[in-house]
Amino acid sequence: MSFRGENFHNLDDKFRIIIPSAFRDELNGKGVLTRGWNGCLFLYPADKFDAIETELFSQPMLNQEAMDLKRWFIGSAEDVNIDGQGRMTVPERLRPLARIYKEVVSVGTGDKIELWGREAWDDYTRQQSQERLTQAAIATGLGRLSP
Repeated sequence: MSFRGENFHNLDDKFRIIIPSAFRDELNGKGVLTRGWNGCLFLYPADKFDAIETELFSQPMLNQEAMDLKRWFIGSAEDVNIDGQGRMTVPERLRPLARIYKEVVSVGTGDKIELWGREAWDDYTRQQSQERLTQAAIATGLGRLSP
């Protein structure tokens, strides 16, 4: 299974969001939430995050890029649980990184779920449509993926 689609949620008064039912099976009741790119958070199934960690641990200790990635991903990572009603608490220290205050967008990107504050998501998608992701650029990118 892979994560796909875009879902909109609101944080409840305990800072929880509902994880879409299509995503819950892959997460198996828990995941790892960490800092992502472009102003979002990444939510990985625990086993997939463990594989990333293992790869980072195998890098030479004096490799500056590997150290930066370790700090970025592992340093900000937090284990999260999904309760019986499909809710997950978004930790306080991670919420500002993705501008998560009330409305939340979860975006399935194949191997992970991105969590965005609604305003951050709207800003990002507006910027992308104005700058890079024109129909021609998308078609060119897809053409590179074809066999």
